[in-house]
Amino acid sequence: SLSALERGGERIQELFGNVRVRQDTTRLRSNYALRYLDQDEFLFTGDVVIYERGDTLRADTVRYNKRTKVGRARSNVRLTDGEVVVRAPRATYDTDEKRSVFPDSVTLIDSTRVLRAQSGTYWSDARRAEFQGDVRLDDPETHLEADSLTYYRDQERSIAGGEVFIRRVGTDADAPRDTT
Repeated sequence: SLSALERGGERIQELFGNVRVRQDTTRLRSNYALRYLDQDEFLFTGDVVIYERGDTLRADTVRYNKRTKVGRARSNVRLTDGEVVVRAPRATYDTDEKRSVFPDSVTLIDSTRVLRAQSGTYWSDARRAEFQGDVRLDDPETHLEADSLTYYRDQERSIAGGEVFIRRVGTDADAPRDTT
C-alpha cells in the first residue's frame, strides 16, 4: 500500500508491505520504504535486498539514490555473488560499477579463504578486493597479516603491502621437535 505526505516541505511517499522497486537491471525489495520525491531517493527498511546482475546485497536498512544508482547499506550487510560472501556493518554499493566500499570491519569468505580487515573495497565483476588496516588472510596453508592486501579471486593470488607477516600452516617449522 502507498500513502503520500509532506514533511518539512518535502513530498514523501510511504510504501508498506511487499515493497519492490526496479531501475534498469537493479531490483530492490524490502518490507517498508520511504520515497523522497524531490531527492529521487528511497529509504528501505526491513529485510532489504538489492539484486544486481549476479550480486545480492542484504541489509537491515538501505538508502538508495536513483540518480547516482548508489545504495548506502547499514546493519548486518551481506554481499554475495553465490561464491564469495562479504560481511560488514556498513557498505556503499554502486550498482553501475558493481563496487562495494566497506568502511569498517569487513570479512570476505571465498571457499577456504577468510580475509578480514578494518576497511576495504570489493569489485564484483573484476573479482578483486583491496583491503586496508590490520589485514588478516587465513587459508588451510597460510596465515598472513599485513597493512594492506589486494586479493585476486580468479588467480587465487594476493599482494600484501606495508608490514607483512606470513606463517605457513602445517610445515616442518610448525611440527613439534624431538628434544631427547
